[in-house]
Amino acid sequence: MKFLTAAVLLVTVATAAVASPGRGGGRGGGGGGGRGGGSSACKTSFPGYAEPLRVFTETGQATQDLKCYMSCVLQAKGLMESNGTITMKDPASSRVTEAFKTATASCFQQTPTSDLCETAYVHNKCLWDTDTTKSFLRIFQ
Repeated sequence: MKFLTAAVLLVTVATAAVASPGRGGGRGGGGGGGRGGGSSACKTSFPGYAEPLRVFTETGQATQDLKCYMSCVLQAKGLMESNGTITMKDPASSRVTEAFKTATASCFQQTPTSDLCETAYVHNKCLWDTDTTKSFLRIFQ
């Protein structure tokens, strides 16, 4: 089931990128732009994301579908490569504070796994554990 979900996810992201070549990042996504707000293609693929996201916000626990929604959004925004590597898009941005970069540095150095959904979750769980403001969650709403 994980592989089927990941395949659907990748096809959805690729389709969105082809359908909207001027939107999103050039590295694996379409839709959604650069700031906040989950990709519309991801919201369509994972329509029940809102309640599990609320639970994750409060507890750090995530359903499999939410993990895959996170992966979809990160890829659509050009923050996650197809090999699972996750990068901070613009670490020099004035919105990214030194405190955030310091607190979350280890989250961006984690080794990706072959399961992109799990990789996205482990990364975001690390951010959840270290970012007391939980500001990183805006990207998924």
